[in-house]
Amino acid sequence: MKFDHEETEVKNPILRFFRNNQKQIVNLILCHVAICVFGLIVVIACAGLATKLGEGYGWITHVGGTIGALLYLALIYVNMWEAGAADKIKMDGGRLKRDNAHGIKVWLFANSPLILLTVLSTIFYFVWTNGSGVVDIILRFANGIYLNLFLIDGIPPFVMYWIIMLPGALVATLSYISGIAGQRCIFPEKKKK
Repeated sequence: MKFDHEETEVKNPILRFFRNNQKQIVNLILCHVAICVFGLIVVIACAGLATKLGEGYGWITHVGGTIGALLYLALIYVNMWEAGAADKIKMDGGRLKRDNAHGIKVWLFANSPLILLTVLSTIFYFVWTNGSGVVDIILRFANGIYLNLFLIDGIPPFVMYWIIMLPGALVATLSYISGIAGQRCIFPEKKKK
């Protein structure tokens, strides 16, 4: 049984893309939120431990941040690889055209609020002497996975926001392509004898 609204084709390409890929987009957003909270907890705990141990133990904070970032990238990999593997079935059946840029498109759509805030932070950095204030606070919380990288001196915050987006975009793109190809980079299947 189909309802009338299910048969209508959405004319807006952005809404159509969201409608067709909403599961993947929502999964990436949920992964980001969950790992953000996890990353904040781990980095803050490691920073507290490093402070208690004294000078020379700042590396502990970076280890905690690296663990959170690697977990985040692994979750992106798994989600986008599964999306690519599911789309491969549709491509083999002739129901879907191959698009190697699909992974980056989904990632960009899921991260569009962060990208918009990063653009605002970049503009505000050059317009106001004190930087972007509230936007920086939101972005530091939203990028809690990489909180340890903001402790590095000499790099303006807006530059760091752009840098920390690159690994997620790269992993989303490559994992979707490897999902289409049926190859696994992480968690490979055991070879049968």
